[in-house]
Amino acid sequence: MTVLFPALCKAIADIALAWVIGGVLFLLLAGPSSDAFLAAWQRRVQVGFLWAASIHLFVTAGLFIAQVAIATDMALLEIVAAGQTLESFGFDTHYGRITLARLALSLLLLLPTTILIRGWSRERQRSASIVTAGTAALIALIGPLAGHAAGEDDSRWLVPTYQLHVLAVSAWLGALPAWIWLVASVAVTPTETRRVYVAATLRRFSQLAIGFVVVVVASGLVLAFSSASSAGEWLGTTYGQLIITKLALLACILLVANRIRTRFLPVMETVGARPAAFLAGAGWAATEFFCGVLIVGCAAALSSVIPARHDQPIWWLPFRFSIEATWPAWPTPVIAAGAFSLALLSLFWGLLVCLRKRRKVKAVAAGAAAVISVAGGLSQISVQAYPDTYRRPSVAYSTISITNGKRLFAQNCADCHGSGGLGDGPAASTLPKPPANLSEPHTALHTVGDMFWWLSHGIPKSGMPGFADVLDEQARWDVINFLRTFSEGFQARLLSPEIIPDHPWLGAPNFFLEDENGAERELKDFREQSNVLLVFPEKSDAMRVKQLRLEQKRFRKERLWAIIVSPDAKLAAGVPNVRHGAQEVRESYDLLSRSTTNRGDPKRLEMGRRSMEFLIDRFGYIRARWLQEEDECGWENSDELVSRVRVLNRESKILPPPAQHVH
Repeated sequence: MTVLFPALCKAIADIALAWVIGGVLFLLLAGPSSDAFLAAWQRRVQVGFLWAASIHLFVTAGLFIAQVAIATDMALLEIVAAGQTLESFGFDTHYGRITLARLALSLLLLLPTTILIRGWSRERQRSASIVTAGTAALIALIGPLAGHAAGEDDSRWLVPTYQLHVLAVSAWLGALPAWIWLVASVAVTPTETRRVYVAATLRRFSQLAIGFVVVVVASGLVLAFSSASSAGEWLGTTYGQLIITKLALLACILLVANRIRTRFLPVMETVGARPAAFLAGAGWAATEFFCGVLIVGCAAALSSVIPARHDQPIWWLPFRFSIEATWPAWPTPVIAAGAFSLALLSLFWGLLVCLRKRRKVKAVAAGAAAVISVAGGLSQISVQAYPDTYRRPSVAYSTISITNGKRLFAQNCADCHGSGGLGDGPAASTLPKPPANLSEPHTALHTVGDMFWWLSHGIPKSGMPGFADVLDEQARWDVINFLRTFSEGFQARLLSPEIIPDHPWLGAPNFFLEDENGAERELKDFREQSNVLLVFPEKSDAMRVKQLRLEQKRFRKERLWAIIVSPDAKLAAGVPNVRHGAQEVRESYDLLSRSTTNRGDPKRLEMGRRSMEFLIDRFGYIRARWLQEEDECGWENSDELVSRVRVLNRESKILPPPAQHVH
């Protein structure tokens, strides 16, 4: 009920509206005819507009009532009886206001469609046709304003693309019933005059339809790739699977349309064309229309399911493709590159063969060789996958989560993985396989979903047990957030006070802080606005804090905020600071303070730095680090710090926010 009925209603309403838009356009292209048979056909099509407009009105009203029933958890009859509920939902919600506007225009649409069947003068008929198409198009344009894209700030730019897509689909798909009706009718009672009329009409529509199809394909691809951006979203969510189905149906339509244009239209334009050719063309057009109806059904279903970016993907394949995880393993690059090169050569050979006649066997052989080569190449870059491989974390990447995960690791994992996470715990020798060294880079090559699956269900071959019965979901994500930070800490040893331009990669864990006025904020609040200098001082660093306090105005002009992390209220006074939760923030960032000269104690997870500073860009990535104990040249001179900040200010956005950029 919550998905099927609204989707069915929306599909029926959209097809009815498309029939009006495309049908009117087709009649305008066809033009008037003195032939009584063709005039009768036009009149029947115009009567169909009134039926379609009426269906759209009543189905849209029914859909609105059904959506109110779903939102309020009331029965349909109760909703109809309680007019106040419909009124409040209609006028107090964005969806309701858009729907009421569409209903008003749908009611207005009945007027010009009625005029069309009155048999008035040709000029009035043409004017009524234009008003009918314009009103229906306006209804179609309003629809996307209540969709998923319009409801989110970062996707509102897609609304015009969606509107253009809907108009193009309506004009093309809605014209097909009139196309089929005309061709099939003339095939039953053919004359040369009617054949000429049909051929001219179809040729004009075919030329216009090419433009519609180009718009449909281009806008459809933009909408598709904006709605789903990863393999998990494409294959692991209902939304993504519906998009793939739409694209597959669109490919079928393009093949059918090309066959009609290249094979049947030329035959219909031939003098003395047989009725069988007309019937065959109508049959193929009916196939095209049927696929189009299925596409509209998929689109209607998309409006009733959770968008891919908000749904939790469930991966159903036992493998996934990952160049990052497989390419370093020799000889994968050689084998994969060779296989893909062979595939390209096979395709090239196949194209050459297709240019010659009577070479079908060789063309099929070339295609088979290309498929086999691609399969061989893909097998080299495939890794094992699990249902949770593309699962999104339900716990934010924050310092509170990291420190809690660190504590849980010490309690549940250190016996095998070691107190320092290097895979050398006291129970390691009893396992079938040595535990993973969590400091090695390979831990960053697995998705967090892989880690969640292992942590929940274990790895039987290695002897690792599952912890689903020991740790709840939040606790498991806390452990994963800690492991991510711990592993990245060893990769972050190359950080220094210098910045590598245009190379962000290390996400900064989020935390809460207070500004100089005592207002609570989060680190992520500075994204897209300011860079952050995160300072962990000792009590003996009072002069450094004083320097930062005096430089605040200058820093703000350079889009830089200095934040002091210290439980000492006196030390951090007058500067944005972290006092409550300072220990969690220090412990988390301490994991990111390893250096090329100091990897840390192999028996401890933490480094225990006394003082350190991190420079975080305005997109949430740690770009530089100053360890006063080790780095000779740091940021004592504010001019040096400002010069680095200016480098960051010149950069544009390179990666998505760290919370989404998970390996």
